[in-house]
Amino acid sequence: MKYLDLSANDFDGLIPFQLGNLSSLQYLNLSLNYNFEVGNLKWLSNLPNLKHLDLSHISLYEVKDWFHFIGRLSKLSTLALSLCGLSPPTLSSLSHINASSSLVSVHLDNNFLTSSIFPWLFNSSSSLLFLDLSWNEINGSIPDSFGKMNTLLHLNLADNHLEHEIPKSFGNLCHLQTLDLSRNNLEGELAFIHNLSSCARFSTKSLKLSGNRFTGQLPDFSIFPESFGSCL
Repeated sequence: MKYLDLSANDFDGLIPFQLGNLSSLQYLNLSLNYNFEVGNLKWLSNLPNLKHLDLSHISLYEVKDWFHFIGRLSKLSTLALSLCGLSPPTLSSLSHINASSSLVSVHLDNNFLTSSIFPWLFNSSSSLLFLDLSWNEINGSIPDSFGKMNTLLHLNLADNHLEHEIPKSFGNLCHLQTLDLSRNNLEGELAFIHNLSSCARFSTKSLKLSGNRFTGQLPDFSIFPESFGSCL
């Protein structure tokens, strides 16, 4: 079996570890089974061909080493763990754990993640197109390393506790189409807009910055083509 979708049902009890016997599985979706219980994710280690994993809306709060087993899935391209109650990894536990370098789409919104998740994610920056970390507990400054994630098309960091200015390195994201930084504690002027490379100006389609503490004068949005839709 290569494809298994059991989403949006009323299953309960522990997710059976026998799923790990499906070694040819490429697509697994167990999301929206609210009564599922998860003892551990060790069984994922036996699914080397898995490309799509969706466990959204299943509590993983007790699974403290979730990132360890996800990182072993070398072919994983889509990871959806929205509203799973994920706890943040500690920096010491991440010293030898990398995210899968094949990741293209990552949905980790509505969890308890902090900025400690960033080092794990930046290791997959060579292929990442979609990243949603909204509605978490991420605070502090936005790392400059985001400016090196040149493949990103969509980035959502809304509804966190991010502070300080938007890094000028964001001007290097030549393929970014949508950026959502709404409802954080960001401040200062929108200097990064003046530092946008010509390719970034043409790629950007949607910019959401509402609910922050930005000051100063509005930048010149005429630098964007007519297709740009700004939402401040």
